[in-house]
Amino acid sequence: TYNKGTYKEPDVTIVITYSSANRIDVSALLADWQRLSFSDIEARLRNAGFTNITTSAKTTHSAQESKMLDSITLNGDIYTNGHAFLPSDAPIHLIYWSLKIFVSDTNTSFLGRNYESVVTSLKEDGFINIQTEEIKTGWAPDNSVISVSINNQTNYVAGDEFAPEAKIVVKYSSSGRVDITS
Repeated sequence: TYNKGTYKEPDVTIVITYSSANRIDVSALLADWQRLSFSDIEARLRNAGFTNITTSAKTTHSAQESKMLDSITLNGDIYTNGHAFLPSDAPIHLIYWSLKIFVSDTNTSFLGRNYESVVTSLKEDGFINIQTEEIKTGWAPDNSVISVSINNQTNYVAGDEFAPEAKIVVKYSSSGRVDITS
């Protein structure tokens, strides 16, 4: 620090710090960032020429929060609101909310039930990517569930969280089966 009118030796080192050229004011790009989806903000930043953008998700159980931004980090600092001038290669990190829903049943509790009731139950949970697969072999009764996988997993339990678009495959036995046990 120094004061106006302070005398220094002629050989003293003077350091002048200045911002680099080609900085972009991101304040207009981030206007209303709390009300826009993270993908809209990411697109604005990329269209403005920013190249070092990363994202990460935080779990929410509220559909209204899903895909909305939780926070933005610009060049290592949390952005609040206001002017921020950054070079196009500055690191920008967007943290957004990702909706997760609970599966209502354990995998084994689905087994043997009518596949249509299982599909209905999963839809009521909020899952949207449910596929069915008819299996023509085996000894199970007509239309009964043989397995239910979520994202290729069959070891889940009731209360586990998944994205609503998780791939669910309900495998069930074919119809037209005759019980030959007796």
